[in-house]
Amino acid sequence: MRITWLIVGMLLVCLSGFGARAELSAATDDWSYWKEARAFYDAGRYDDALQALLTQPTPQNSSYFYNIGTIYYRLGRAGTALAYFEKANRLAPHDAEIRHNLALARKLVEASAGADRLDPASNGLEKLSDRIDLDEVRGTVGLLGLILFLFWIRTYVKTRSLSQTFLKPGSILVFLAFAITGALYLAQQVSELRPPAVLIERQAIRSGPGDRFVELGQAEAGTKVRLLGPAIAASDTQNNSAESAARPGELWRQIRFSREGIGWIPSSSLLLL
Repeated sequence: MRITWLIVGMLLVCLSGFGARAELSAATDDWSYWKEARAFYDAGRYDDALQALLTQPTPQNSSYFYNIGTIYYRLGRAGTALAYFEKANRLAPHDAEIRHNLALARKLVEASAGADRLDPASNGLEKLSDRIDLDEVRGTVGLLGLILFLFWIRTYVKTRSLSQTFLKPGSILVFLAFAITGALYLAQQVSELRPPAVLIERQAIRSGPGDRFVELGQAEAGTKVRLLGPAIAASDTQNNSAESAARPGELWRQIRFSREGIGWIPSSSLLLL
């Protein structure tokens, strides 16, 4: 009887936690920290609104990226807007307003560049990790496994027989739940080895970290790539060309821009997700 009440209590805690999380993602269209930017936005002065926002960065605030994306959308730069909506969605994955604008921007970019060019670098596992919050899924499955495990303990206390306990369907579900939990954790860890980033502007992809290297292709704003290593300065490659000297210390990132294509791009062109 005590175990039953313990299980019920855990379920109530779980449900209350999910409710609190949903409330935190409300009211994305919040300009309270950027009143000057809002005034410019309402007056149709989008460039001024953008500059006002960029001078007051709040990197962990989904509203900040959402508002920047909205301004870029108004300016007709759907690819850049898509990048900032992606970042906002990563910070607040349950927000309906962010999802709505993200879908609008993605539809525009797909119409101009093609749907296959928005995320050409990610494999199936990486796409799964990007689309869902694996922490929530893993936590839910783990909680289910814990609840089923408590039922297994209760069954054993009643029967005092390991064979009867392990042969019950609930026991199989216990192991299945924990196996799924482990698989999701592994998927998340593999995905984090190649974290995603989105281009905020059209950019040439080079064969090395600097403008003197061969251009491998062009990537449009809004394109998702995978990061392969830390940022390095162009000067670290002992590049003494005039182009390199014009931008000393410019940081570059090695990226995977297609399933097999690897190149380099300036860090300033990327928005890390």
